[in-house]
Parts: sequence; structure tokens; C-alpha cells
Amino acid sequence: MPNISACVNQDETSACTNEEETGWKELASMPTARSMFESEVIDGKIYTTGGGWNSDYVAPTEVYDPSTNKWKKLAYMPTARVAFKTAVIGHKIYVIGGKNFDNMELVSSTEVYDSSKNKWTKLAPMPITLWDPDDFKTEVVDGKIYVIGNILDGTCTSTTEVYDPSTDTWAVLTPMTTPRSGFQTEVIGGKIYAIGGYSGVLLLGPGCNSSIDSISTTEVYDPSTDKWTTLASMSTTRCWFQTEVINGEIYAIGGHNVKVGDSKGKSLSTTEVYNPSTDKWTTLTSMSTVRRVFQTEVIDNKIYAIGGFDTYNLDLDNELSSVEVYDPSTDKWTTLASMSKKGSYFHTEVIDKVIYAISGMNDTSMESYAVPANATNR
Repeated sequence: MPNISACVNQDETSACTNEEETGWKELASMPTARSMFESEVIDGKIYTTGGGWNSDYVAPTEVYDPSTNKWKKLAYMPTARVAFKTAVIGHKIYVIGGKNFDNMELVSSTEVYDSSKNKWTKLAPMPITLWDPDDFKTEVVDGKIYVIGNILDGTCTSTTEVYDPSTDTWAVLTPMTTPRSGFQTEVIGGKIYAIGGYSGVLLLGPGCNSSIDSISTTEVYDPSTDKWTTLASMSTTRCWFQTEVINGEIYAIGGHNVKVGDSKGKSLSTTEVYNPSTDKWTTLTSMSTVRRVFQTEVIDNKIYAIGGFDTYNLDLDNELSSVEVYDPSTDKWTTLASMSKKGSYFHTEVIDKVIYAISGMNDTSMESYAVPANATNR
């Protein structure tokens, strides 16, 4: 692939000093076309599980090795499912919740994949069945998996439950203060922060519509006390956004804003940061592009924003291929080389300062972006 300048527009808020940029490189394709799957990294390799293809559920597990640029098929997951969540503890991938296309029923089973043995094992089922990874979140604290929020019977919930791998047991915990879906969670100092999202009743199916409100509220859960505490709210109400943690602070980026009575709302480029020690949100420089349903990754304390949609309409024609990076030390966003393909419902993973983008709309393509060793912003 020919060299591409990392700075597409030199008149933007920042410029690049690196002389060369390799851009995005096409890699070996994933063996199975699918969407609504999950990916995790173990020992420098990318594992993909589950998903659906052409309205059918598939249960493959596949692994990608960057050192050889090859995929390998592994043992099948016992229960085919889509729209689920995963969590990694050690060499094991835990699969939680989801849905089955065949009968449109929720999947309550929990299963674990041991990458050292290429073996799946069924575990205790969830007490409250969940689906759609945009609507509930999982976090690992002290070897336990916490599952938070969701939509049940069309209504946003504040559900909190926990799975203990050492005993193969689930427990229902104190619910969040605010029912929410389409939100984000982060862990700092052994506590789980729940941020933004939307609340209300979904009458017209998934997505922002006139029956829901974007919210700005933030709260924190302390596993040692089983207690949620309300914190300062963001300056912007938003759902379907991204968060990242750098130096103990939470950055909230992009997303969508909708209110009851406004069926479309608007996509966002705004960025803000939360400091847990002061319980304060601070507004930062906005991205150059509004984005929702996009991906972010952190490398060298910089946040990379990748793909997504720039409008309410989730038609694939409105997908983005653009990429930009945020430097907290300068509060500046810099435009980088675009992906070779547009992407929204895809996955990203980072291994050795390389970002891997794995397609997720019944596609198998994958590409990578290697952060140049001499890339600096000014």
C-alpha cells in the first residue's frame, strides 16, 4: 500500500511531525461472515465468538495470529447466539446473555471458553436474562464479572448482577440509581462508573426515537459495599458514545443526543473528561467529525476515534471511514489516514500498538493501523 499522509488537512487544529504514515493495511479475512459477534485479546491473539449471518445464528470461535496473518477455526460455542457480551479472566472468555434468531428467545446460559484447552464449558445461567451489547455492560473487578443495565420488555432497567467464577454462581445486587441503556462503564480503583445513555420506553424498536431521552447522569458502584452513588452529570446528554480512561480520568466522546418529541436528535462530536478526585466534568475540544456507533482505542495515552455514522440514519451508505486521534496533553484532535473501508458495527482490538479493525456487518474483512514510532503531535 502506498504511503499516506497522517494529516489529511493541514489547516486543522493540529499538525503531524512524522514524515511517513503507512495508513491502513488489509489483512487476512475472518473465515466466517457474521455480525453482532464479540472479540477479545488473549496472549497477543484475537479471538472472535458467536454472531449471526443472514438471520441465522452461528457459533464459531476463531483466532487470529498477527505474527502469521492467519485465522484458525476453533471449537464451536455450545449455544449459538448474537447480541451478547464477553469478559476475559486469565486465559478464559466468558460469554453472557444474547438472543437466538431461530425462536427469538433470550439466552440465559453462561458459557466459558478456555483458550489453553480449546474447550467450551456450560456454566450457571443468569438470574436476569439480557441481550444487545449496546444495552448492557460487563466489567471485571477482583475476578468477578459485573453485568449492568439493559432493556426488559421495552423498558430501560437499572439491573446489576454479578457472576463469581470460583463458585459458578450468580447474585442480584443493588440496582443503579438511574435506569439506563446505550451507556458506558469504566473501572477505576476497583469501582465501576456508569455514564450517560438513554432512559425511557422503546416503543419502536432499538435505536433513538421519540419514546426515550438521552441522559447525562453519572454514578459509581462500590463492590465492597454493594452501593451506587450519584456523581456530577456530564455537560452533554448522550447515548451510543465511547469512553476511555487515561491517567485515572474518564473521557466521554461523541455519540447521539435525543429527546422525547425529537425522533431523530443529533449526532455529536463533543468531548469531555471526568476527574473522580474532584467529581467534575470538563469540556474539551470537539472531534472534527460527529460520530455515533464508532470505536475508540488508546495507544500511548492518546485516543483514536474510528469509523461510525455521522447521521441519525444508520443506512450503511452513511458509514464513516475517517479516523482521528486526541492528545490530552494538548487538547487537540488530529485527522489521520482513513480506513480502506467504511465501518460502524465492527470491532477493534490493539496489540503491540497496532489497531485491528474487524468487520461486523456480515463481512469478513480485517485491516490494521500501525502507529508510527515517530508519530508526534504539536
